[in-house]
Amino acid sequence: MTVTGRPRFSVVIPTYNRAELLRKTLASVLAQTRRDFEVIVVDDGSTDSTGELVAGFGDRVRFLRQRNAGPSAARNRGIAEARGDYVCSLDSDDLWFPWTLDTIAHAIAAAGEPTIIAGALLPFEREEELAWARDTPPVLEVFPDYLASSRSGHFAGSGMTVYSRSALAAHSGFDPALVNMEDHDLALRLGTARGFVKIVTPPTVAYRRHDGSIQTPARSAAGLSACLARERARRYPGGRARAGERRRLLGLHARPLATTCARAGRFDLAWQIYRQTFIWQLRERRLRFLLGLPLVALTSFALRGRSPSQC
Repeated sequence: MTVTGRPRFSVVIPTYNRAELLRKTLASVLAQTRRDFEVIVVDDGSTDSTGELVAGFGDRVRFLRQRNAGPSAARNRGIAEARGDYVCSLDSDDLWFPWTLDTIAHAIAAAGEPTIIAGALLPFEREEELAWARDTPPVLEVFPDYLASSRSGHFAGSGMTVYSRSALAAHSGFDPALVNMEDHDLALRLGTARGFVKIVTPPTVAYRRHDGSIQTPARSAAGLSACLARERARRYPGGRARAGERRRLLGLHARPLATTCARAGRFDLAWQIYRQTFIWQLRERRLRFLLGLPLVALTSFALRGRSPSQC
């Protein structure tokens, strides 16, 4: 798709060996009801038919190829080539709805050109589950910045979030050292940048649940540990005055991850997360988590019938 002049949006899609899923992702993006966008696919060293697939879309999609370096490096490559005012980061296994960009544009106008726009996820396993999704008048929650949303429990995951391109350039984009949690690290580094808006409805991203996801408990725990270490080293903005907001957000990420690790039998990772964030969770009086996680771990341990040496 050829856009006359500078596009308003750049849709950056990193991919690795997902040709068939990528076909559906691209079709959903190109079906948007507005046209002021460009599409950039960054192939992170695929060995399948990704190149041939993207070539079939002609000039509607810009195609970049690199040696395998991970999703963060692939996103950064796309961001460096982007021309739009805003960068929409989309995973190559997820889908957009026809109204997605219209809803995002509405949110940007309503919030006065914010730095971060978090979309609304609709998880699915079978595409038939998406049939009920409808385009409804947007409902938004607007905050002065991302840290100010800490009590609302909003996530800014990479596949659902739109960023000001100038802000991404100023903060060096995603950290290639992180395989998981790189999106939460970026949100914290942009934590005091002006304007954060959360789209509550309608859904803007259909999040595909499948076995090919790279979000494993071990990788996610490693990413979270890196973010926690950076917070303790005072590498995120806001200073001491806003430490409570940053740690509240990190605690929100820690809770579901620790539970997932326990249920997966990774009691070592669950305990590591529990221990690393215990004081922060206690200050927030998250007693349900503090008392409940040991019970979840014990139940999972009993059901698995494993000895402590096996965990």
